[in-house]
Amino acid sequence: MRSTPPASRHWDRSPVLAHRARRSLQITPDGASRLRCGQSDRCRDCGNRIEWYHRSDRRPVRLHPQELPATRVPAACRWHVSSGIAHPAGDGSSWCRLPHAVLCPARDTAPAPPELAGLRRSLAVHTRRMIDAGVFTPTPASPDSSAPQPPVCRPARPIVQLLYVRYLVSRPVDEIQCVAQTRRRHRCTSPLLASDAPAGTWRLVPATATGGQLALPAEVMALHDLTGVPYAEQLRWRAQRCPQHAATPTAADLAVAGWEPFDPLHHHEHIHTRLPTPVRRPRTAGRARQAAPAVMPHHAIELALTRPATPGELRHAHSGVSLAASADRTRLMTVYSARSPASALHALRRRLGTRLPIDVLTTHYTDRHGQVLLNVALDHTADRALRQAATVLGQRPQDLLRRRVTAALAREDQERARRLEVRLESLLAHHTPEDVLACVAGLLHSHQHHPTRTAP
Repeated sequence: MRSTPPASRHWDRSPVLAHRARRSLQITPDGASRLRCGQSDRCRDCGNRIEWYHRSDRRPVRLHPQELPATRVPAACRWHVSSGIAHPAGDGSSWCRLPHAVLCPARDTAPAPPELAGLRRSLAVHTRRMIDAGVFTPTPASPDSSAPQPPVCRPARPIVQLLYVRYLVSRPVDEIQCVAQTRRRHRCTSPLLASDAPAGTWRLVPATATGGQLALPAEVMALHDLTGVPYAEQLRWRAQRCPQHAATPTAADLAVAGWEPFDPLHHHEHIHTRLPTPVRRPRTAGRARQAAPAVMPHHAIELALTRPATPGELRHAHSGVSLAASADRTRLMTVYSARSPASALHALRRRLGTRLPIDVLTTHYTDRHGQVLLNVALDHTADRALRQAATVLGQRPQDLLRRRVTAALAREDQERARRLEVRLESLLAHHTPEDVLACVAGLLHSHQHHPTRTAP
C-alpha cells in the first residue's frame, strides 16, 4: 500500500512553491546609484504636492510635480530632469520643469512672473481649500513679529574643525555639553562654548574628499573652524570639557565625547552651503566693553585693471589716493584707512571707479583664515543674470557669487593637480621612479643653492 505524499509536494516529490505577491522596488536616496525618481512629498508651508530631486552637486531641490510648456515658463525658471538628476536649465524640448519656490503661495518673495501668476493663484486656492477642510494646518507665525524676519540657518549636526581634523557633531555648536562628572555624580550641564573663552569662526571651504577618495562635485560647505584658537583650547574642545573641568583633569568622564570623523562621501546630507546666522554670545557682568580705537586701521589694497592705465589717468587718480603702479601699469597698490577691509574696498570703488578702468579690488594680505576679500563690479547683464539665478535658488546674490567663485577656485586646483598627475604618468612611462625622484631632488638642491636671478 502506497502512502499519500504530503500536500507540500507534488506526486514526483518536488516541492510546492507558494505564490508570492510581487513587491515594488525602490532605490534608497543614499545609495550610489544615480537612477532615481522624484520622491513625492508635500510642501510644509503651503501643503501642495512637490517632488524631491537631487542636483548634480547632490543637493536636494523641490520641483513642481507636473511638466509645463516651455513657452509659458521664463528661461531663468526652466529645469529639466535627466537620469534622475535635476538641472537648472532647459533641455531644448518643448516641456520643462519648474521649481516650487517660484510658485509657493506661502513664500514672501518677489511676485511670480506674469506667465506663472495664474498657476500660483490656483495653488493658493488649493491651499485655502485644504485649510478650510482641516486637511492642512499651516505653520503659525509669531504674533509679535510685525516685519518678516530672515530665515535662521542653524545646522543641527554641524562640522567642526579642530587640531586640523574635521568632525561631525551630533548637536549644534552652542549646545555641545561637557562630559565630565560633577561631585554629585551627575553629568555637567555647562556648554563648551563659554562666554569668556575664545571661540571659533564659521567659514566656507571647498567640500572636497580626502584620503584618496573620489572628489565630490565642486561645491562649498560651512564649518566651525577652531584652528585659530590656542592649542590648549583645542585640546579642551577635543576632550569635550568645560573650562572648569578642563582645569581639574582628575574628574571622571560620564559620557563619551561625541566627535565623529567627518567623511564628505558618507555624510553628504549634513553639508551646509550657507553660513549660519550669527548668534550673539552672552556677555558676563565683569566683562568690560572695549573702547573703539581712536585711529582708523590701514589696509593694503591691490587694484587689477582691465587695461594699462594712461599717465593722465594715474595723475588724476593720484590727486585723491597715493598709488604705486607696476611696470606695465595693469596693477596698482595703495594703503587706505577704513574701519574694515570691506569698507576700504567699497570706498576705493566709489572713489576711483570713474577715474581708472578697475576690474577687481582685493585685499593684499590674507586674514587669519588665509582668505582675501574681493570687490567685483558686474555689468547690467551679468548682474541681472546673477539676481535671477539667486531668486530661483532662494539665495542672496552675494552668497551665490561667493559660492561660484569658491567653486571655480576649487576646480582650478583640481585641474592643476590633474595636469601634474598626467605629466608624472608620462614621465613614469619612460623613466623609473628612482630616476624621477633623483632628478627632482637635484633640481630642488640647485634652486636652493643657486636661486634664479631677476633682471635689474
